[in-house]
Amino acid sequence: MIASNPGLPLASMPGGTDFAQKFTAKYGKIQNYSPYSYDAVMVMVAAMQRANSIDPKLYLAELVKTNTSGVTGAIQFDQKGDLTGGSVTLYQVKDGKWEPLETVKSGQ
Repeated sequence: MIASNPGLPLASMPGGTDFAQKFTAKYGKIQNYSPYSYDAVMVMVAAMQRANSIDPKLYLAELVKTNTSGVTGAIQFDQKGDLTGGSVTLYQVKDGKWEPLETVKSGQ
């Protein structure tokens, strides 16, 4: 079986290995969306801090200004609010485990 999943394999993320160790020690088995959820929360908190507000009308304007490095890699958005440099990874099941085959990044 072959399937796709948004993003990079955990081991390929700039902060993936460290994140996985800390997450697993505290919460147990890591889910593939965990580092992306973590980065999303950190980006939103930073936008709220820059806006000095939790009001979406104020902090959403700050989200588009995001330019940071997270666990998952560089995080920046285009004018429409889409992640720039996003990727999709193809996986294949081998011996009962998902093994990455290839990662395609936007713009390639």
